[in-house]
Amino acid sequence: MRKNGEIYDALISISSVKNINDEILFFVALERDITEEKEIDRAKTEFVSLASHQLRTPLAAIGWYTEMLLSQDVGEINDNQKSYLEEIENGNKRITELVQGLLDVSKIDMGVFNLDIEKINVHTIITILLKELEQDILSKNITIDSRISEEFTEFRADSRFLRIIFQNLITNAIKYTKDNTNIKLDLFQLEKGNQFGGKIFGYDTLAFSVQDFGMGIPENQQDKIFEKLFRADNAKKSVAEGTGLGLYLIKSIIDKSSGEVWFSSKEGEGTIFYITFPVSGMAITKEIQN
Repeated sequence: MRKNGEIYDALISISSVKNINDEILFFVALERDITEEKEIDRAKTEFVSLASHQLRTPLAAIGWYTEMLLSQDVGEINDNQKSYLEEIENGNKRITELVQGLLDVSKIDMGVFNLDIEKINVHTIITILLKELEQDILSKNITIDSRISEEFTEFRADSRFLRIIFQNLITNAIKYTKDNTNIKLDLFQLEKGNQFGGKIFGYDTLAFSVQDFGMGIPENQQDKIFEKLFRADNAKKSVAEGTGLGLYLIKSIIDKSSGEVWFSSKEGEGTIFYITFPVSGMAITKEIQN
């Protein structure tokens, strides 16, 4: 708070100063007013949100008209025309996914995060996703080693957000793994006190992991993997398409709904992502409620 009572944003850093015996003598605090930077960031987020909303309507119209032409409801088309329309349809789908991703990210960045909780069947969500991704799986001759427990038939969660989490992780695994390999999916109830992904949990959890055997993440870039718009160097070289929003969105959702996400990766060997939620289900994190 300023002397005039005005509230402002500050970046504060506190460091200790020690003597030769490693004993703390005193602390040094540095404060920097970042109000203007915060306001610029908020303005950018609001602009992205507004632009994303405005783009959804024309993109939906393009998708609808393209689908109508491809189905030949308004007249026959030749093979060349069909090929061009399919390219338009695929491009429109990619742009629509990007716009929806930007919209989801902007909502979270602006603090607009609500969960629409209902009882859902997690096994069914993953089964449907794998069916939707079947063509991508077949094109790379990938085998899905799936061990998905059916005990979470009434898991309390926001189905849209949970689908975003699973879809992004499974899609990334397919995209970045090597051809003719396999992807491992595990979903089970982890009992209190047991270990999962190198962590021991003091409560019963829903535990999910997806493992690929692809390029892995370079060690010197692993601390940036959940940052907005970040893509590892080897990922950009191998797969041109990508927004760098998926993992940022996943972590934002999970952190805000009482879950945890982390990973283990070795370049050239692959990556495994781990996710947990309390068996009671997704819930707004207490720190956010406060």
